[in-house]
Amino acid sequence: MKKIILVISFLFTAISFGQIEDQFGLDKLLKAGTISITIGGDFIVTGSFPALVTERADQLVSRIYVETKSNIIRTTTDPALLAKAIKELDDFSLRGIKLKRSSGEEIILDLQKFRLTGDFANNPYLRNDDVIVFPENDIERNFFTIEGAVNSHGKFYYTEEDDLQDAIELAGGINKVYENINLVNIYRLSTDGQQMNLIKTDVSGNNPLERGDRIVVVADETQKKEYSVLVVGEIN
Repeated sequence: MKKIILVISFLFTAISFGQIEDQFGLDKLLKAGTISITIGGDFIVTGSFPALVTERADQLVSRIYVETKSNIIRTTTDPALLAKAIKELDDFSLRGIKLKRSSGEEIILDLQKFRLTGDFANNPYLRNDDVIVFPENDIERNFFTIEGAVNSHGKFYYTEEDDLQDAIELAGGINKVYENINLVNIYRLSTDGQQMNLIKTDVSGNNPLERGDRIVVVADETQKKEYSVLVVGEIN
């Protein structure tokens, strides 16, 4: 939550409320018919914001992010403070976001998966009085990793609903360079940190994941690489 205080101090001490209205496009939005959305939790700024009736969750989040970053860059002259603020701007999770409707309905959003797959189930249209709550971005303790025959090795924010197929999807799927991919090893450290358990499963399995899992999609190293030959001398 410390970054929220840092960012808000920049916004509200360096520029007037009227300027913020202009930066967030209130003058245009108010003319188009708007709804009110509240953002809470571990995001760069919290509070109530106007949104177009045609906006989806990711559009609102992206718009607020871009405008907040622009305001900070424009109003901060200290290079060290600016670097720290920009670093903290990205310290929020795009996964495990809770969308609360005024009707009482709750939806868990995965904007990171939406940006990878384009699945609009993870990026619904917003409704008036929606509340978007971001989870704490504790990726040092709340994570899983995936490597091997996938397109994007990496460390990802873990949510309670994650299974093996979610991990493979977030890693960009199986890399087509590799052939006959069947085996996945899931390495799971015991709670006391004393024992490493190995779970072997099929690549099409939907094994539930746990925090800290290390996933390896097993494949032999491909020899289909670029090779070149240099020919010199008196040749045509």
